[in-house]
Amino acid sequence: MRVIKLLSVISILILLMLHFVSAAENKHKIRSEIPTEIKAKVTTICQQPKLVTESELDNDMRKYRDENHLAYNTVIHTDLNGDKLLDWAFLVKCNSKENKSIVEKLVSLIQKQSGDYDIYVLEEFPELRSDVYLMEIPPKKIKDFDSNAIVKIKYKGIERIFDEKSSGIYFWDDTKFRYVQTSD
Repeated sequence: MRVIKLLSVISILILLMLHFVSAAENKHKIRSEIPTEIKAKVTTICQQPKLVTESELDNDMRKYRDENHLAYNTVIHTDLNGDKLLDWAFLVKCNSKENKSIVEKLVSLIQKQSGDYDIYVLEEFPELRSDVYLMEIPPKKIKDFDSNAIVKIKYKGIERIFDEKSSGIYFWDDTKFRYVQTSD
């Protein structure tokens, strides 16, 4: 009887360990497609939109991220405005209307109670960047790099990170997104 209990406990521990190893391995996997429920909305601001993929990101930064267990990514799916609905933020590449080149945009979609989304272009880059990452941040107080003012972030925010360059946080301030620079 004790052997059966011991084997049951060992089996459960092994299953839990496999679950957590699998979750850790998938932590940094980046979506390759824009989710169907929001693709039509994204096409209103971007011709032929595609998510920035893992292979388009800087290898050294990916290695640093993985070695230090950082949650850098190109897609965030969380409640950004405190209404308990899941919102989106992601890096998307688009065909430019002017010269047929690729531009990259940091886009957020805030879900409404109706299930529809309001879309916001938070930042636009004239070309595809391999050194831009996003990270979800918790509500907190943060110091504005430019003014030294303390800014209170009430809901989860989007940290935009340039590898070895400036960082900043986009956050919802009850009616719109605001930005605070966190480093130079």
